[in-house]
Amino acid sequence: NHPDYRRTLNSLGYALMMTGQLSPAAELFAQALARSRAAGDIKEETTVLYNQAVLAWRMNDLERAISVAQEGLELCRTRGLELDLAYFANFLTTCHLSRSDLTAAREFIDLAVDVFTRVGHVPLLNRALQNKSIILYTDGDLHGSEKILLATMDRARQMNSRADLHDACFSLGLNQEIRGRFAEALEYYRQALELKPEDDAPACHRAVIRFKQGDLQDAREIFLRLNQTRTNPDNHTGLALIHALHADWPKAHNELDNADRLLASDPAPHRIANFLTSAARVYLEEGDYGKAQ
Repeated sequence: NHPDYRRTLNSLGYALMMTGQLSPAAELFAQALARSRAAGDIKEETTVLYNQAVLAWRMNDLERAISVAQEGLELCRTRGLELDLAYFANFLTTCHLSRSDLTAAREFIDLAVDVFTRVGHVPLLNRALQNKSIILYTDGDLHGSEKILLATMDRARQMNSRADLHDACFSLGLNQEIRGRFAEALEYYRQALELKPEDDAPACHRAVIRFKQGDLQDAREIFLRLNQTRTNPDNHTGLALIHALHADWPKAHNELDNADRLLASDPAPHRIANFLTSAARVYLEEGDYGKAQ
């Protein structure tokens, strides 16, 4: 039970997890956790627990992700592992946000922001502030959310962190879109796409804005291009709305079926909410008020 062997088990598990080999990763994490506990290696135990929580998240087992992260957080709190405590607090914030539990999310986010600020860990602070901005955004404090995101964007530029800059631009696009500032939102989404061309979320939102502006042809072309490379439920719900406005009900229903099928493997709450509201609008346009209800 040499320390290097325990760390290697954990590192190999992480590599497998990041390449999509989730079951082998779970087995290695279980071994690493058992050996860390047997050796009384608290630091390595917390690292393995964090990886197990992330693995549960990737396996769409949100309840287990929260349970494991909560266990890790309490261990860090008991042993005075402040930075690790903040890692778990920010992860728990993300988990609770994903199921729209703002009360639970607020319980952890200030702890994460405070610790990352005091230790001067700017990349982690940026990620925690992204979560803080989401809480403010969901609470309706769009100005407060925008202020945090603009500061995050400036720090990301200073650090030349393309990942953090992409996230800030995308979130600012959402902020502007919900406020009806479509020109500003489109520009932020454009910047996000330049930073991460493989991310279809900014392109999907550009299509939604073009749809709202009445340019159905441009919106349709964006959604179709997205489906040629990657497909997600949002693309199909967008196409369903476009077909509904053209009274092409068979195609609209087919796109809703496609979205519903994809939701089985990507059941994120925001995608489900988008699907339900879009499906309701399709049925309202069709005059099927029972289904819409």
